[in-house]
Amino acid sequence: MPGAASATFDENVMIEFNIDTNADAVEYLVIQVIPRDGKMYIFWPYPAGSMSLSSTIDVTAVNRGVVDTTPYRQNAIGSASSGISFFAGPRDDPFYFDFGQFSAILSGNATRL
Repeated sequence: MPGAASATFDENVMIEFNIDTNADAVEYLVIQVIPRDGKMYIFWPYPAGSMSLSSTIDVTAVNRGVVDTTPYRQNAIGSASSGISFFAGPRDDPFYFDFGQFSAILSGNATRL
């Protein structure tokens, strides 16, 4: 597919979402996500302050979910568990910045598109 983008998730990276439940800019819950073999595994909730810069996944989490990673430009493959819906995969971002062209402009090497 021309112009199709692809993305992979690094299996050595864990993603943590810090959730503020009352808009006071303080985290109250943590959701952990880790990719493995084309799937995304989700573990939640952890209480605030229970994680650190060296967090590890607690596979005994009360709530767990797994979802297939959706390829780019395909309908999201979603899943739900314990009242949370989720999906994983690349999506178009409403913000776009052409860093290559920006750098070319700054260096004086820009060409017309």
